[in-house]
Amino acid sequence: MKLDGTNDYYIYEYDALAERVAEVYSEYINILKRDGTPRKDVGFRWFDFKYFTTKDYARLNEWNVLGFTSVSMRDCVKIQGSLPVTF
Repeated sequence: MKLDGTNDYYIYEYDALAERVAEVYSEYINILKRDGTPRKDVGFRWFDFKYFTTKDYARLNEWNVLGFTSVSMRDCVKIQGSLPVTF
């Protein structure tokens, strides 16, 4: 996390991310190990940058996918400062 508020996120709907993770795992599990034996199923899944496609990179800060508009951290501070605060 960057303190200057310039953090970037790749935004996915739940089903889209689950589908991409399943695709990556399927490709991985179907490739034989170096000794020619099949890979064993593991109990976890992953999605590293090395598996990103052009479509995945296009999701950078695409908050509109979730129904939000892009808001910078500076805007959040302005908004927070304008709200009434009660304790």
